Amino acid sequence: MIVSYFFSPEYALASGNPGTFVSRSPLRTRWSRVSRFFSRNPYFDRTNTIAHYLPKVKSICPLPEGIAKTPYKDICLSRARELIASGREIHLAWSGGIDSTTALVSLLMNGIPNDQLRVAIGTNSISEYPWFYEKYIKGRIRHNTDCSLQETLLQHPDSLVVTGELNDQIFCIASVLEKYPETFLESYKQHIPGDIITFFDPLIVKSPRPIETVFDFFGLANFTLKWQFAKIRKLRFNKTLARNTIHFFDTDDFQRWAMHTDEPKILKTPQTFKYPARKVIYDFTKDRDYFDNKLKVNSIRDEDIANWKNSKIKPLSYSNVHYVHLEHGEYRIGLPHEA
Repeated sequence: MIVSYFFSPEYALASGNPGTFVSRSPLRTRWSRVSRFFSRNPYFDRTNTIAHYLPKVKSICPLPEGIAKTPYKDICLSRARELIASGREIHLAWSGGIDSTTALVSLLMNGIPNDQLRVAIGTNSISEYPWFYEKYIKGRIRHNTDCSLQETLLQHPDSLVVTGELNDQIFCIASVLEKYPETFLESYKQHIPGDIITFFDPLIVKSPRPIETVFDFFGLANFTLKWQFAKIRKLRFNKTLARNTIHFFDTDDFQRWAMHTDEPKILKTPQTFKYPARKVIYDFTKDRDYFDNKLKVNSIRDEDIANWKNSKIKPLSYSNVHYVHLEHGEYRIGLPHEA
């Protein structure tokens, strides 16, 4: 059902792609402007708030009711206990980034049995957080390297694939920190184009959280309009994967936290983005470098790492990349105190 729905005529419109199903109209012209502003990501109004907004698109991810003030860390630990209690072998898709590392750390903090956990990683994952790989995964947790999730399920058909998807939607879209690195905490009315504000005004008025800053504005749009696409984008082509995959952050409690929490999602600098998630990781690892400096970045290519072998660059940190260099064709990972 997800597959057929995803390729509906409504998706062609929602993705900003003119396609062949939808005739040119003022609605599509207006959406094209909004879509370009948000990097042409597909959006679905799961709140059914904007009367003029893509009325043909059905939301399959409505917002949960109720208000919850449970701290983010407690929700993470509770979610991990729930997954462990399922009794199924868990294959966690680990990228080395904040989202999947938060999920993995939550499982480890709850003492998940070694025979219940596998980690699906690639060399890019290791490059993004090599210190964590060396200290907590290598030689300690069973893991598959360079194995797709589809291949994982073929090898382990009864297992549960767990991803870090949707934590971006709980916090905010990271690109706002690239577009507005100095002004993301200033009033959105000073920096967002007026026609974009007008388009989203019904959401702003109805938001359970006050929308004041640029960060608030993008966070609201990401949480209410992109959740549905982020939930199904990696599952839409494979029914087996869709049936056996759970996003760690796909719970009502996480969504209630996003809508009602008093915990800061970011402090005063881009390096504090996803502050509560950073704190969960730091409480487990005590890795101050990652906590203070980790930014959302694309995974480092192996050839880039190889090029560092003969460079004069000092051991790298997260204010740069991290501690990575090659010796005799193998990764050698420097610990934080060696920087």
